[in-house]
Amino acid sequence: MMKPRLKATLERLPEATRYALVLLVVVAISFLFPQHVRFKYSFEQGEQWKYEDLVAPFDFAIKKTPEEIAQARAEIEQNFPPYYELDPNVGPRQKREFFNRFHAELEKVRGEEQFADVVRNPDRYYQFGLDYLDRAYDRGIIQLAPEHQGKGRDFVINVIRGVTTKKETLGNLWTVERVRDHLTDTLPFSKLYVAEFLLFTLPDLIQPNLFYNDSLTRRHKQMLLDQIVTTKGVVQKGEVIVRNGEYITAETYQKLLSFKEKYQEEVSRQRTALGVFLGYLLLTTLILGAFTMYIRAYYAQEVFQRFSPLIFILFWFVLFSY
Repeated sequence: MMKPRLKATLERLPEATRYALVLLVVVAISFLFPQHVRFKYSFEQGEQWKYEDLVAPFDFAIKKTPEEIAQARAEIEQNFPPYYELDPNVGPRQKREFFNRFHAELEKVRGEEQFADVVRNPDRYYQFGLDYLDRAYDRGIIQLAPEHQGKGRDFVINVIRGVTTKKETLGNLWTVERVRDHLTDTLPFSKLYVAEFLLFTLPDLIQPNLFYNDSLTRRHKQMLLDQIVTTKGVVQKGEVIVRNGEYITAETYQKLLSFKEKYQEEVSRQRTALGVFLGYLLLTTLILGAFTMYIRAYYAQEVFQRFSPLIFILFWFVLFSY
């Protein structure tokens, strides 16, 4: 009972309602169209180019392949020299500690015949130790980060001393062990009569003053990664990209991919989303407008004046546009 009443009510609606329904379908279909222009060529590497000769309508850069970019990134990751920073506070702190320990040991050996020369000439022994610490800390005593353990003497790092940065190899720097070994080997050849006295104080005062700066390393490495060139040449306007019937080589394939990307960028720049939508709206209006006039003129009683068949037909327009 309800369906006949509803149908009768729909049939009595004014004719303008039917035009409004058609307009609603026009707008709906326009929204269903893609908002970007589709690239009109399809291609695969190794296949023949089945279209006419393709000539570059504008200059564009040839993009590197993802593999080439990945290789460039890997080389930076592998070869980037990490940053190590000299702590200027370590040297002075250890020298102050040397002063205290030296004089404490000096008091302990007073009266011992074995260390009589130290007691008579304490300044000579103290100055020797002070100069040795100066040379060691000025050169840099490195504490290698775990990820750099086992690197060879030729491994390059960036050494920051104050406001200056200099590349140096590990072979040019000292570790705590190397400094202590060097001290042990050097003391017998010094002009000090009881050089072994300094072994009571100096070895324990040798500590690293050159430390890995992770944040600085990451920042500078990222800067290099961001500067990786992603192109490898340019195709000039008017240059033939590929000829009809040619096989698409790896080089040509990369040119085509680069052209496709640039083409879509150019079209997107020249044609806004609103402009594309209005174009589709106009096209859909012309098609459905002509169709509406046709059924209005020839099938008014069978279709246009009856809601059910009109809705059914318009539904298929929407379905196929999707």
